[in-house]
Amino acid sequence: MILLLWNLGLIPGLESLWPLLLIIAGVGFLYEGFVRRRRDAYVFIGMFALLLGLFFLLAETLLSPVTISSIWPVFMTITGLSLFAYGVRRPWGSRMSFTVPGVAIVIISLVFLLFSLGIVDRSFARLVALYWPSLLIIAGLVLLGIHVTRRE
Repeated sequence: MILLLWNLGLIPGLESLWPLLLIIAGVGFLYEGFVRRRRDAYVFIGMFALLLGLFFLLAETLLSPVTISSIWPVFMTITGLSLFAYGVRRPWGSRMSFTVPGVAIVIISLVFLLFSLGIVDRSFARLVALYWPSLLIIAGLVLLGIHVTRRE
């Protein structure tokens, strides 16, 4: 009924509230995943829909207009947080397989966001070319940590 009135132009200003549908769907999936203990995949879907809806709601209402080319790492952050929540819901044996990559995706996306918003004035390619050996060491330590925690 509300959508019909909105499409007819009788209720103005609702075009910026469409992300509420994503938020409601996300909360529903999270309820099914956490409270009712249904499939674990509901947690990922619910978290992704909830965070995506919150982001689009902020983008439609409070944030100044920005281009996708400057905020694309936010979508990586949403995916990483959703993967982390999914990993928390998993049994202990496979928990690290989802939480560690989720945290890594969030960290990488925040680094990309610093560059895409222009907060860091250096070129990303130059920074990677300069520090690539330390990145390999960090990646190796993360893989070693995953291996050690799985064996326990």
